[in-house]
Amino acid sequence: MDKIKSFIKLDYITIKPYLSVKNLLIFGCIMVFLTAMSGNLASGLGVGMMLGTIYLGYPFALGEKSNMDALYTTLSVDRKTVVAGRFAFIFLFNLCSIIAALVIAAITLFIAGKLDFNANGVETLVAIVMIAALFAVIQLFQLPVFFRYGYTKAKLLTFMPFIALMVGYFLISGFAGQLFGDLQFILSVGNFLAANQMLIIVLIILAMLLATFISYRISVKAYAKREF
Repeated sequence: MDKIKSFIKLDYITIKPYLSVKNLLIFGCIMVFLTAMSGNLASGLGVGMMLGTIYLGYPFALGEKSNMDALYTTLSVDRKTVVAGRFAFIFLFNLCSIIAALVIAAITLFIAGKLDFNANGVETLVAIVMIAALFAVIQLFQLPVFFRYGYTKAKLLTFMPFIALMVGYFLISGFAGQLFGDLQFILSVGNFLAANQMLIIVLIILAMLLATFISYRISVKAYAKREF
C-alpha cells in the first residue's frame, strides 16, 4: 500500500507543472459556459472528465521520456504495483475533477438563479453517472494500450474510442429507422429507462466496476510483456 501511495504521489508530481492556472481557468470557463447555457449540473461534468482523460497520458509520456519504466525494472519494483498505482492515481484525479466540475456547476446555477435540487434530481443523477461512465470507458480502454506499447506508439490508438463514438453517433442518428424498424421500440426502451432510473444507475456502476477490473487485469498482463 505504501508503494502504491508513492506512485500516486509521483504521478501527481509529474503532471503538477501542467496543471497551470491558465489551463485550469480555460477548463473552468468552459464548464461555466456549458452549465449556464444548459442550466444543468451534468453539463460541465463532461469537461471535468475530459480534463482527466487528457492528463491521463501525461505520466506515461513523461515516464517514457525519463526512462522511468527501465528504472523500476532495475530497482526490482513489482510491475503490478506500478499498474495499481497508476490506476489509483487516475481514479483520484477523476474524482477530484468530478467534484470540482459539480461545485463549479452548482455555483454557476446558484448565481444564475437556476439551482434547484428538487427538480429532476434523479434524471440529473442519471446524466452525471452516464457521462462519468462514458469517459471512464474511454480511459479504461486507453490504460492497457499505454501500458503495452508506451505513450509514443500508443497515442494514436488511444483516439480510437473517440472515433468509434462519433461514428456510432452518426450511424445511429442516420439509420435509426432502419435499425429499429419503427419508433415503437425506441419509445418502449425510453419508457423502461424512465421508469427504472435508479436501477440503471446501479447497473452502470456495477458495469464500471467490472470494466475497471478487466482493464486492470489486461494492463497487468500487457505491462508484464513489455520490454525496456
